[in-house]
Amino acid sequence: VVAGAMNARMLTRALAVRSSITLDGTAAIDSFDSTDANKSTSGLYDPTKRQDRADVASNANGTMSDFNHCEVRGSAYCNGGSIQDTGGVIGPVFDNFSTAIPPVVTPVWGIINVTPNSINDPPGGMTLPGGPSGSAQNYKISALSLNSASNPLILAPHTPGQASYVNIWITGALSITGSGFIRQQPGVHVAIYCEGDVTILGGGIANQNGRARFLQIFGIDPPSGTRDFTIGGTGDFIGVVDAPDFDLTINGTGTYCGAAIARAATISGTAGFHYDEDLGDLKIGPTERYEYASWIEDVR
Repeated sequence: VVAGAMNARMLTRALAVRSSITLDGTAAIDSFDSTDANKSTSGLYDPTKRQDRADVASNANGTMSDFNHCEVRGSAYCNGGSIQDTGGVIGPVFDNFSTAIPPVVTPVWGIINVTPNSINDPPGGMTLPGGPSGSAQNYKISALSLNSASNPLILAPHTPGQASYVNIWITGALSITGSGFIRQQPGVHVAIYCEGDVTILGGGIANQNGRARFLQIFGIDPPSGTRDFTIGGTGDFIGVVDAPDFDLTINGTGTYCGAAIARAATISGTAGFHYDEDLGDLKIGPTERYEYASWIEDVR
């Protein structure tokens, strides 16, 4: 049994879910390391340098998951039963595993910007500046909807060339469709907290830092039921998703570089899922208490 702080080392795997994992089409899961030139190129995923540390894990009975013989360059874990069609898994497949997936709660911020109240295809676009370390700019809005490349949302540093921090709390839905997009400029660290459904299509979120740890999207556990979290389209997604009560769907022709936590996950089409090993020591969410991080039976 491994114990640790609830926010520590939650991203040691490519994908962790409370319920089921479904892989289909030509979907493949592998890993790279954005901090290692031998495992990436200029910090970006390079298929010629792909690695085999993309573990996937489910807290549910394995019969709920079907990998359809898709490639998983790592190990697979479930809590009893047997995962279906694991012929593409290159590592061991375990059926005696459990891991802690803590809930995501609403953030607690001392200071919140009073504007904007919502963002809905702002004519000519909109820029939200960040703040320096320790003084992040916090924005609480009712909804965020982008549908046109002419009206993007720009997340900018407070001072050009300086590390900057932007937090956005969306009490409704996040929707990027059509040709809409968010541009996350270099040096800007972004955390987005979502209470409603999340749809990231169109141009998606352009993380110009090129590293997943700079973009973290949290799905706040709803009071009842579940929410949907969809990532698709042609744009690449470079970031972290922590949404333990959201059903995550990754499809389209873009690639996903980072790690994800969800209630259930479906990865299909030609979408590639590339786990960034750099996330293994990333702390996400608040530190509240220590509890078991994972366990696996040592059968002798």
